[in-house]
Amino acid sequence: MKYNPERTFISNIEDSMSHLYLLGQITAISPDMPVIENNEVIHRRVLRIMDTSGQCDVTVWRNLANKVVNTCNVGHLVFLNSVETQKSDNGVLYINIMTLFSVKTRRFPDIPKFKFDLNKIVTRNL
Repeated sequence: MKYNPERTFISNIEDSMSHLYLLGQITAISPDMPVIENNEVIHRRVLRIMDTSGQCDVTVWRNLANKVVNTCNVGHLVFLNSVETQKSDNGVLYINIMTLFSVKTRRFPDIPKFKFDLNKIVTRNL
């Protein structure tokens, strides 16, 4: 894993990066998509965020998934840290966050609301 202590722009995200810092505006929040692992329900949501270089989907896991949806809305500016990336066997790059040390939000009223389409989740092939 590549350790990245500075802010990363979305267009610079690569496979096997850890400790990324992303600053972006939320453009969509998915509904909860829980998975069951070892008889435990694990909450999962996707935040679509964009910055000046592009957009990506960040999967938020466990209790943080519910915390984010209670504190963030579409149009908020968010700072995400401890972001990690991983490429699947089929070449899709996944961006995950399991811990969050700070979320700073600000409402931007000019972002139109739209329904999150789970069939159109943004991924990057490497």
